[in-house]
Amino acid sequence: MSLPVTTDGALRRRKVAFRSGRAPGPGKPAADLMVGNQFRGGFRRQGPRQRQGASPLTYAPYVCKHDPMPRRSAADAAVTRRTILDTARATFAEGGYQAATLDGIAVRAGVTRGAVHHHFGDKHELFVEVFEVVEREINDAVVTAALNATPPTGLEPFKAGCRRLFELFARPELRRIVLADAPAVLGLVAWYEIDRGFGLGTIRAGLQSLATGGALRHEDAEALALLLYGALTEASLALGAGLTTVEEDAIIETVERILRAFAPVAR
Repeated sequence: MSLPVTTDGALRRRKVAFRSGRAPGPGKPAADLMVGNQFRGGFRRQGPRQRQGASPLTYAPYVCKHDPMPRRSAADAAVTRRTILDTARATFAEGGYQAATLDGIAVRAGVTRGAVHHHFGDKHELFVEVFEVVEREINDAVVTAALNATPPTGLEPFKAGCRRLFELFARPELRRIVLADAPAVLGLVAWYEIDRGFGLGTIRAGLQSLATGGALRHEDAEALALLLYGALTEASLALGAGLTTVEEDAIIETVERILRAFAPVAR
């Protein structure tokens, strides 16, 4: 179709009308048609051209209709963290620190290696967490045994705590983590700081309780705490690993004699 010769403005308006599929009819100027198409959405400079009578253009087919993945709750994260920690503890106890790998722990725990890094950083930090958990469990078990001693008076609570300590270190997995790997992995100073934070504090509290009950002189409690902490740590290792022929009862009787030697003198 040829367009009549006209001015540039009129020519442009007629081209718009032809592109929209509607030629100007009798008595309807092309300018009016162009304006009408603008209001009807027919005159567009961006996007695809819509056919007359078609449904409105929309991006709905390209929008994801599924809800976004919900963020994990704090409770879920705590469960994952505990699972990794328990799995790492079992892995360290069975094969030792050197043989353990983060990939192996992740597979065994049913999580990704990234999850292990997220919660614990690296293998060293994970081991430190395991070591502190084991130390806390040992300490709680010793305190519970002392509190449940029969009779709950005199030296019996302290002796019950010692006996429970020796029983725990008869378990190879605890000896490996606390007494074998921890000093090597953390270094003696760091290991000592964590271990004494639990063990020495508990022994000190037990001796203070004896002093309050009149079974020990108050002025001797701190010195005895330092001496017995070292002695009981060594005895736990020797008994648990079978490095001595001395019986457990003989060691506990010796501790009892030491404590009685520092009892207040009756006047």
